[in-house]
Amino acid sequence: MHFSLDEITLLIVHYKYLILFPFLILEGPVVTVIAAFLASPAHPILSLPILLVEVIAADLAGDVFYYCLGRFSSKSGILKWGAKFGLTPSRFQKLEDHFVDHGGKTIAAGKIGHGIGWPTMIAAGATRMNFWRFLSINLGVSLIKTGVLIFLGYYYGESYNVLSNYIHYGGLILSALLIGGIIAYILWKSRGRQNRQSR
Repeated sequence: MHFSLDEITLLIVHYKYLILFPFLILEGPVVTVIAAFLASPAHPILSLPILLVEVIAADLAGDVFYYCLGRFSSKSGILKWGAKFGLTPSRFQKLEDHFVDHGGKTIAAGKIGHGIGWPTMIAAGATRMNFWRFLSINLGVSLIKTGVLIFLGYYYGESYNVLSNYIHYGGLILSALLIGGIIAYILWKSRGRQNRQSR
């Protein structure tokens, strides 16, 4: 982040919604808390209804951008780029099958976790997940996530520096748990398949 939280707060106070949108895309959760604090009765600088719409719009804009990045990239290009990270054609096929069976849960987990959202959205686009299904799932999760963050900022926003640490480390812990759960699930499925084949 090129700006401190105090600098972001001062910029939002001065430029309001104009500067808020790009900050929301780049640093969504923390900036949402700050903005909700600035919409509270103690600091009525922003309008809460307008803020709610702008936060959700910014959240979805970032998701759609990454989805389109995956959707409009050629499969050969994705495989060439993904090969650096161990993405083989057979693994890509498994990824496509996974999004057919568990796309909704995967998208929801990606939005909740910290640092795993953008690769999840790119993967959704690359595997040609239906756009409207993708958007509806993102909207549902975004409404819940935004509601929680605005509640925290509205009532406890004066401690936004402390809250930002909780959000950051809480997101990292949650991401680790989600990734661990996914790995455990894959291993469990693989072991079950091997047991069936050995019978």
